[in-house]
Amino acid sequence: MIAVENVSGMRIAMISARALPMMGGVETHVHEVTRRMSSAGAEVTVLTTDTTSELPSEETTSGYRVRRWPAYPRSRDYYLSPGLIRHLSRSSGDYDVAHVQGVHTLIAPTALTAARGAGLPTLLTFHTGGNSSGVRESLRSVQWKLISRHLRGASALIAVCEYERRTFSKILGIPESDIRVIRNGCDPLPVDPTAEVADGDPLVVSVGRLERYKGHHRVLRAMPELLSRRPGAHLVLVGSGPYEDSLRAMSAELGVSDKVTIRSFGPDERGHLGKLMSSADVMCLLSEYEAHPIAVMEAVAAGTKALVADTSGLTELVHAGLVSSIGLEAPPAAVAETIEAVSDFDPVVRPDIPSWDDCTNNLLRAYREVVA
Repeated sequence: MIAVENVSGMRIAMISARALPMMGGVETHVHEVTRRMSSAGAEVTVLTTDTTSELPSEETTSGYRVRRWPAYPRSRDYYLSPGLIRHLSRSSGDYDVAHVQGVHTLIAPTALTAARGAGLPTLLTFHTGGNSSGVRESLRSVQWKLISRHLRGASALIAVCEYERRTFSKILGIPESDIRVIRNGCDPLPVDPTAEVADGDPLVVSVGRLERYKGHHRVLRAMPELLSRRPGAHLVLVGSGPYEDSLRAMSAELGVSDKVTIRSFGPDERGHLGKLMSSADVMCLLSEYEAHPIAVMEAVAAGTKALVADTSGLTELVHAGLVSSIGLEAPPAAVAETIEAVSDFDPVVRPDIPSWDDCTNNLLRAYREVVA
């Protein structure tokens, strides 16, 4: 039963550059909180984009409405959507509050400006992430400074971790107390008992979009050493993306192709993912940058032990006692040794993890404040 505070009659514009069926952390966050708000009586419309020209321009799913507009340029992740912005600028009276999710594309500054121009109270959740391009990654802080005037104009600013709060406090030149922290929630994944799962002793899972910065290659390079210690080990790389061919080539070069599986799960395969995650001995995320990764929280909620890189928002999960960690520059042998140690570790207490209900209620309180 959903334990979300009643918000009957509140009209919410939830603005995100991407939404389901696109997969990712922000997309999952938007879906989980939006369906709960709708169940609690709110009238929620997700305003998003479609760079494929294959998705319906309007539909209703899980109790909330989704509207999509084309975005340009289609082959880049810094796109903008003139149609979405025109809709927002003319939306006076249609919504009570506008919440912009994510700061990486041009959707964020343009949507904030358009919503404020329409007289809407606005909120922004940063949802920062990494990038496989060193140039793009180095320009991120410059990009955020260039749009800082638009960001500071939001009625409320929300970080998903303390690392984000510290980062944007410096970039925007505002006190940390002006940015509230509302972490992603997590509920146990559904488990399909009929789903087939690879055998492994240990069974190691590395989850995330197949991009270099996500660190799948760090786990993969540790496989020869891990197999020398534990011949029954098997690695499943979960995700899709442009780095897949490189990972397959690396697997062949290392001579471990028969011990590595690469696959992805769609929105309708959550039960299959849940079966894999609950069966795994170790879930790895050796990413160069994460704020508050939902995949790690889902693994921990499933009772699976997790190993992360000691960096960015991942470090906070280490300090909270939720996961184990290793340095980004650790050699493959050290990674293999740590994976083996984590797989053999038997935690005494299962950690307490915030739920999506908790996250949704915290957001609704923020909405009420800015509307008031």
